[in-house]
Amino acid sequence: GGAAPEIEAAFRLATFGPQLLWLLMVALPRSPITRAVMEPWFAVAFFAIVHGYVDVVGGQQPGAIDDLAKFGDVFNPEGAPLVAFQQMLKNPTFVTEEWSHVLAWDLFVGRWIWLDGVRRGINTRASVLLTNFTGPPGLLLHLGLCLLSGKGLPPSGLEPGPAPLVMPLPTERPNADALVRRLFGAGGAGSAAAIAVECAEDVVWEDLGAPAPVTGRESVYAMLAGRERADLAAGARVVVDKE
Repeated sequence: GGAAPEIEAAFRLATFGPQLLWLLMVALPRSPITRAVMEPWFAVAFFAIVHGYVDVVGGQQPGAIDDLAKFGDVFNPEGAPLVAFQQMLKNPTFVTEEWSHVLAWDLFVGRWIWLDGVRRGINTRASVLLTNFTGPPGLLLHLGLCLLSGKGLPPSGLEPGPAPLVMPLPTERPNADALVRRLFGAGGAGSAAAIAVECAEDVVWEDLGAPAPVTGRESVYAMLAGRERADLAAGARVVVDKE
């Protein structure tokens, strides 16, 4: 039979609702508007709620329990799982549930790719667009672009690291003397975040304590934040020699 009106409405919302969000991430990845919309969890959470709504409403449809039992055949290795799944696709409620499921997760991954690009200065337009079209290949493209850019793969594992740095650049760049006075004028060393936010996205940081120049605002921040943690653990405090 046909879909219930609520299911039809949810299908349309799950399909067309995220497209403006994808457009912002692809066309205007560094716009303040994109950041205001996509940095919070609201957008992704909203479409997860849409999927949950489909589950709740679908579970109240006639024959829902029987359909759920049929879904078990998809995970029966001794049966014909592909045929069972094809049979489930005849049910518009099941199609809407699976479709909203896929689109919500694609948006979750696309947002993660976009955030990683903003944080580390990597162009994500192509990978975000591909994620919207076909999902996992977009993630693979992003990982490849991370390696080609020389900035390495995104952080993984459970090791603690510096807090993500997604900060707007200053509207006006001070000259070097003014910048030093602002960061170190009180006699102490500027914080990692305060220094990094003054850097350009593609800054090249030459440091006597580093074996090679550090490239990129996020990488500079990670290096300085690591030193801050080490100094704090050792009870050390860095001050500026004004002579």
